[in-house]
Amino acid sequence: MHKEQIYFIMKTICVLGVSLREFPQVTVGFIKKGRGEFITGENVRKIVVPSGLQKELLAYCARNGIRKGPIFLAQRGGDLHRVVVNSAMKQLCQLAGVNPEKATPSCLRELYEQTQQELQENISVLLFQYYEKLLEADDVTAVWEGRGL
Repeated sequence: MHKEQIYFIMKTICVLGVSLREFPQVTVGFIKKGRGEFITGENVRKIVVPSGLQKELLAYCARNGIRKGPIFLAQRGGDLHRVVVNSAMKQLCQLAGVNPEKATPSCLRELYEQTQQELQENISVLLFQYYEKLLEADDVTAVWEGRGL
């Protein structure tokens, strides 16, 4: 597995929250469309591909002659194997001086899920604050209009 491929595998996990089981669904068509659903068992997740990742992956596909189908395949054209991906990630981490124990697809996916949860919590707080401001503005308007009676 070459460094560019492992880079994009790691980035795809971090940005889209994709598990290794879902990687066959990361196709050229899906990336071109920029959105879609991933189906794993009975779970269906809606995925939106950020434009930056979309451009990078399409350029990667063009450089590597990938015109259709899954973007990430093993060297012999089959599905990615967890052991090979784990090994490549650990080698990359050793080169980067990062603890290799933190370098697994499941750790990256956990990081994605925690980040998404924090973002959702922040969005909820912001929505509540905005709602309160709207109510305050409505009260001010009602009081203002009530004085003219």
